[in-house]
Amino acid sequence: MGTDGLIDGLKQELKEQSRPNQVIWNSLQSVIWTTAFSYPLGVILGTSFSLLEKGSVKNPDWLHLFSSALPNSLLVGLFWSLYFGILLGGGLACIQHFCLRFVLWQSGTIPWNPYPVLILKK
Repeated sequence: MGTDGLIDGLKQELKEQSRPNQVIWNSLQSVIWTTAFSYPLGVILGTSFSLLEKGSVKNPDWLHLFSSALPNSLLVGLFWSLYFGILLGGGLACIQHFCLRFVLWQSGTIPWNPYPVLILKK
């Protein structure tokens, strides 16, 4: 009885796909959300590190330091948020899926959009 409950508890219901490549589209949506939410953190961290690096002199002009650090921090924040989005948000799966489809399409193995063909063959 305990083993049956453990096995049943570990099973996950398979969701029915409502459209082709739904899992890839969900991964892409996850990348976008992860990137959007990690961008402010990346900007704050980039600004902090830049201020710590440049503010080590005696009597620094903080307003000038902040205004010079912010444009760089916006770019650093963008790169870090894209990195987190691709690495942690499912972007790697999207890139791998696209590369595989591209290689198979270029080799003539599958058409670029195989889903109408698959539906007709059913």
